[in-house]
Amino acid sequence: MRPILSDRNLADFHRVWWQLTEFHHFRQVGDSAAATQALEAWRRSLAATGLRAPEAAVLMVEMWGAAGGGDLASVDALMSKLLATAGYAALRPQERTLLLSLHAEWLLLRRDFRAEADVLVTAIDLTTSLGCEGHAIQLQLAAAIARTGLGDFAVAQEHLDQLVALLPAVGAEKVHFAAIQVAAFRALRCGDRAEAEACLERAFALGRHYGYVNTFLWLPWLVAELVGHALARGIETEYACRLVRARQLPPPADRPTAWPWPVRIHCLGPFEIHLDGIPLTFPGKAPKRPLALLSGLLSRGGRQVGAQALWDALWPDRDGDAAADAFTMALHRMRKLLGSDAAILLQDGRLSLNPALCWVDAWAFDACIDTAEDIPALEAALDLYRGHFLESDAPHAWSLATRDRHRAQMLRAIERVAGAEAAAGRHEVAERIYRRGQSIDPLCEALFHGQIRSLLTLGQRAEAARAFARCADVLAATFSVRPSPDTSALMRGLPTR
Repeated sequence: MRPILSDRNLADFHRVWWQLTEFHHFRQVGDSAAATQALEAWRRSLAATGLRAPEAAVLMVEMWGAAGGGDLASVDALMSKLLATAGYAALRPQERTLLLSLHAEWLLLRRDFRAEADVLVTAIDLTTSLGCEGHAIQLQLAAAIARTGLGDFAVAQEHLDQLVALLPAVGAEKVHFAAIQVAAFRALRCGDRAEAEACLERAFALGRHYGYVNTFLWLPWLVAELVGHALARGIETEYACRLVRARQLPPPADRPTAWPWPVRIHCLGPFEIHLDGIPLTFPGKAPKRPLALLSGLLSRGGRQVGAQALWDALWPDRDGDAAADAFTMALHRMRKLLGSDAAILLQDGRLSLNPALCWVDAWAFDACIDTAEDIPALEAALDLYRGHFLESDAPHAWSLATRDRHRAQMLRAIERVAGAEAAAGRHEVAERIYRRGQSIDPLCEALFHGQIRSLLTLGQRAEAARAFARCADVLAATFSVRPSPDTSALMRGLPTR
């Protein structure tokens, strides 16, 4: 198309038509930046030549451009205007089909499954009567997604079956790619993990082979959900990460640890920052103030932290204006270190790490620990808890409270899950959990108590004696005290209180 568009003798009408074709090409291959440039060229040509396109057609093109670039606010505004502008009754049947398809796609972008399902009933009937196979495929995909979102899994499968019947007439691998992804989405939502993973393996292998970064019906939230599951299961991880980066996919609601986060911050244990998977290092002296600002922000939760509280804590010896200036400079330097101004948000005097770009192990730990009622959930929390909060930092009032809170959360979860395992008669598992807890807090007598009880129940009295001796040594060396009467009574075979 470029040689055609570079022809100075190309008629105005043809130039506009080819620019629109170029826009659709880039949209289909998922190159949002190039599609935006082609759309801008199309707009300029319309303005320069005086050619007029129907307003509804212009709105449709603008909506496609906004959707491809992820600008959902503009999509909403354009769709509302399109529905108000386009006189449905005056449209030709093919134009009605296109409008209904766009309306359904818009509702899917907003996850309004009920309204979308209602629109699709009319759209599918009209498309079937016209024999428009391309629109029929898109509508069957949309209907399968909507019915899955509503929990109507049997009806969703019917739409997928109808879609499969249409595929031989099209033969496009990209349509197969989209259909398998929708099948994976349905399987995930109805709890068929094995089928979902089989579909994901087929779909992502196909996408990797052909280099797809777009689908026949592009829905960022749906693709993000599938990518998150694929990454968690180790399915085509390189391709899945490429999809995220190429289309700047938003992370799914469960914020998977395996997601290719641009910024990863580890503050449980050694303080580390990773940018696109690469540890941030400093060849010389580490920038003290920007990192102190980040530590202060993390200690207060990392979200909606008052800026003045931070600068008062970091620059207590400076007056208001000087402290504010120092804060602004430290914030600028911190954003530069993280590689993006968008990584740290400052709105209405409150500072936040951008959850769309940043993953923080303490956030993941908090999300995980509340549901740590079984071994897998506890293991996930333990994997995140590499050590105490900002343990390499000098003790500071703002970090100590958070450190104590995370430590207490972890210990309660260990005692809860280990106690449940012991109550169920799985004492070997319980003993391993208590022992792992001691690596987190070797001064917690309750963990020794639980471990000793489990070992005695298993008949391993020698191991129990060694555990008791370690407990006694630690308590004597650290607090100059002996084990509690309850723990001592265990070794004497006496009932405990």
